[in-house]
Amino acid sequence: ALTWVQRWAYPFPSRINRLSVAGGKVSVTQTGNRNNYMYAVALDAVTGREVWRAQFQPGNSLNPPR
Repeated sequence: ALTWVQRWAYPFPSRINRLSVAGGKVSVTQTGNRNNYMYAVALDAVTGREVWRAQFQPGNSLNPPR
C-alpha cells in the first residue's frame, strides 16, 4: 500500500477552493475575500514554492476550471 507523506505546506490566509494540479504546478484560490481582495496562487508541485500570485477585486469566490 502507498503511504501519503506531506512534503510541504503553504500558509494560505483563508479557506481555499478546490485546487488543480497540472504542468508541475498546484493552482489554488481562496474562498471569499481578504483585505478586500481575492488571490489566485500557483505553487511548484514539488517544492511548494510560490511561482506566481494574481490579485482580484472582491467577489464571492474563485474556482478552477472543471
